[in-house]
Amino acid sequence: MLFAPASLTSSLSLICRPPSAGYGDVVPVTMMERWFDVVAMLLGGLIFGYIIGAIGNLVQQTSAKENEYHMAMNELDFFMNEMKLPLLMRTEISNYFQRLHTR
Repeated sequence: MLFAPASLTSSLSLICRPPSAGYGDVVPVTMMERWFDVVAMLLGGLIFGYIIGAIGNLVQQTSAKENEYHMAMNELDFFMNEMKLPLLMRTEISNYFQRLHTR
């Protein structure tokens, strides 16, 4: 046997209590129910962690693209200042790249 009944019960309590409300109105009775609860709690925690990680990754990718865009626009502004382009032409070029970025 992998775990003794007392060890499984204490492990179940350790895993179940923090993420649940802990009302105690429905509790596992048999060993099979306890094992199912342990596996279900661990699986639920893994799925929750995966979802939070995916959302964080999405936010990070969006931020990286925004930073890349702002760096490119800063380089473009620097180039246009160095070349002493007329103000109307600078505005048109900047607007073009802004529209290109929003697509």
